[in-house]
Amino acid sequence: MRSEPPPGCSRPTSTSGSCWATAAPTPIGALLGVTLAARTGPVGRAGLLAALAGLTAASERVSFTQVIQRTPGLRELDALGRRAH
Repeated sequence: MRSEPPPGCSRPTSTSGSCWATAAPTPIGALLGVTLAARTGPVGRAGLLAALAGLTAASERVSFTQVIQRTPGLRELDALGRRAH
């Protein structure tokens, strides 16, 4: 069964920056974030915030795409979300 593209996208594409590529992970990430925030205390939330800030800062200097491609476990995990061509 093929799903329809999210509103604002004309059709699915393989471009990782497209609406289609970023629409599916959003609910999972939001659910994970809310769950972690709800189950940790103030110190845990501060740690999560620091980790996110660190990843955001690192993304300005390091290509996460290259890191994913060089790391076998991350490469396979990334491949799960891609269509076979």
